[in-house]
Amino acid sequence: NDNTIELAELATVTLTEVVSDGNTDPDVSSSMAAQINPLTSSAAVTIQANDYPHGLLTFAPSSRSVTVDEPGTGNLTSVTLTIIREYGTLGAINIEIETQVAYTYPPDQQA
Repeated sequence: NDNTIELAELATVTLTEVVSDGNTDPDVSSSMAAQINPLTSSAAVTIQANDYPHGLLTFAPSSRSVTVDEPGTGNLTSVTLTIIREYGTLGAINIEIETQVAYTYPPDQQA
């Protein structure tokens, strides 16, 4: 494993020659030697993309815990949370954000 960003890599592995009992003599009858089935003599190998080619998203340390005033009690009308894209930068990405009520808190502390 390394830190090199890589996309999926494809390879085909094909059986091309059989050696029976250490003999590759062309005069040996083909019915006496091991043979390769041409219908199943190839295999496709895919090495999956690794090291986050499209990036690894995380909240910036300053955005992992933010405290704000209650709406209507100060000048704040929005919260800025910074997201960092590390490692890979392949292609454009879209980020969807979802907020949920914190039901584990008492009702007067839920946002």
